[in-house]
Order: sequence, then structure tokens, then C-alpha cells
Amino acid sequence: RVKWLQASGQQSSPEVFACEAAANLSRTEAYRSGQLYGVDAASIFAVLCSGATAGDRVLDLCCAPGAKLCALADAVLPGGEA
Repeated sequence: RVKWLQASGQQSSPEVFACEAAANLSRTEAYRSGQLYGVDAASIFAVLCSGATAGDRVLDLCCAPGAKLCALADAVLPGGEA
């Protein structure tokens, strides 16, 4: 797990884990099948700080390349829009 996300006082998702920078996630079956996606922990932290919850509608005006947008979608579903 990403320790500084937990230490920040924000509720960290149990699905956020750290790996070595040299790890090649794209070679794993989980990555190729869409079950695993590599993102920077700062993107997850931004979503946690937004306080977005299920049912919210959120507009991300700076969503390229899309890591925060994916995390926002996870945060607002079911019933929300990102």
C-alpha cells in the first residue's frame, strides 16, 4: 500500500499499491486484460482530497492523460458521473 496516502489523513483505497519504478506492469496479464492500471499516487491523492463520493457529478478540466479521471469515476460510481 502507498504509506504516505494512508498517513495523509485521507481514506486510502485498499486497491492502491506501490511498486518499484522499474516494474514493467505492461508485461503482466492483469495489465493486458484491464484489471491493473499504473497511475501516479499524486493523482489518487488529488481525487481523495476532492471528497468525491458515489452519486456525485464531477468535471475534470485537466484530465489528460486520464489517471485522475479514472480514479474519479471509481469514486463516484455507482450513480455518479465523471
